[in-house]
Amino acid sequence: MSRSLGFKLGAIALLILLLMIPLLMIDGLVDERQGLRYEVMQGIARSSSYSQQITGPILVLPYIKTTREWKTNEKTGERYSEERQRRGRLYFLPERFVLEGQVGTELRARGIYEARLYRSDSQVSGQFRLPARLGLGDDLGFYRFEKPFLSVGISDIRGISNDLQLRLNGQTQSFAPGSGDDNFGAGVHAPLPALDAQSGQTLDFAFDLKLQGTEQLSVVPVGRDSRVKLSSDWPHPSFVGEYLPSRREISDKGFSAEWQTSFFATNLEEALRDCVGAERCQGLFGRNFGVSFVDPVDQYLKTDRAIKYALLFIALTFATFFLFEVLKRLAVHPMQYALVGLLLALGFMRLWYRSWAGISVCARRRVPGICWRGGLPDCFVNGRRNNGSVRGYIPRCGRRRACMVRRGGKPDEPGSPGARFYRLSEIPACRVRGSPG
Repeated sequence: MSRSLGFKLGAIALLILLLMIPLLMIDGLVDERQGLRYEVMQGIARSSSYSQQITGPILVLPYIKTTREWKTNEKTGERYSEERQRRGRLYFLPERFVLEGQVGTELRARGIYEARLYRSDSQVSGQFRLPARLGLGDDLGFYRFEKPFLSVGISDIRGISNDLQLRLNGQTQSFAPGSGDDNFGAGVHAPLPALDAQSGQTLDFAFDLKLQGTEQLSVVPVGRDSRVKLSSDWPHPSFVGEYLPSRREISDKGFSAEWQTSFFATNLEEALRDCVGAERCQGLFGRNFGVSFVDPVDQYLKTDRAIKYALLFIALTFATFFLFEVLKRLAVHPMQYALVGLLLALGFMRLWYRSWAGISVCARRRVPGICWRGGLPDCFVNGRRNNGSVRGYIPRCGRRRACMVRRGGKPDEPGSPGARFYRLSEIPACRVRGSPG
């Protein structure tokens, strides 16, 4: 008995190892499909636009500073003055920054792979407060200012879908391509009228921005007081960045979120100085927040998670059958273990079914291999040592289960030895007669 038991346990262990071969092949297929999906998403993004980040607006004032330096002639000992000119720029962040946007999402597909695009319709407004003498004090006389401009950084300008017009103190200015400053990367800029450098000045600005992108939309809160409100029809938002929304509402119809920050939380002035002075702009661009429109759990991720537990599922299933066999003293042929394990392996091939049969079909019918629950154990439980043995099992996707048990009777009666079931929706799991025990 112990020898037979050891042989059966060894056979079960060998079957588990053999069943890991198709599971590893399916795992490789999942990895391949994930890579192909990523390539498709990148291809669609290359054809439209990538993730978008809005940085700005920032007021930029170019200048030429003239300085005098006294030097001594080494030969004659006479002193003389030498003028030097240095070019630079002054940067001003808005006192108040407000962005309100409505975001709509849509799916683009290539074959069986899909990518999600979004289109945002945003209204940007705010106010600049320039200090008297531009904060330069008595050194203002050494500066000669050039034409100022308003710079808005947009990570992928291909996504801009409207004619940008800046409304500044009741006047309208057109935006031009390019941010106007290499530190801010890609974007747009709008020329401004000459500023009054002697006295303080207030500039109210507003413009509409329609932007298309993929996966993620983020904003850098450039204002001393920044308020951003986004609403969308996407019901599964993932809030990203360094600041969570202060208020949010999420439902099946979409979400609405609102952020509010200040200079005390962002320390954006120091980040801007590091960006324009030491060319370390990562700290400026990293102080952002936004939302991601990627599916939180897609079919490939769920399949990958299931395959990671495949060995556990197979081992527990075989252990359950083995316990039924020992407790009920019903002999189960190793081929029955093999076929049931094969059905379990087929359960992880939903990904392959989805690739050609469609998601809706698989959702209704599923894979027969995952429909074993309750069916085969019922055969073991309902079987009797003296009056029957397990003869077969036919799983079916749904609530009905069929078990052919040898109990005698007419060949045409269900449950008799001659009974046969041929249905397109049913796959025979085993056709090996168990010994009477």
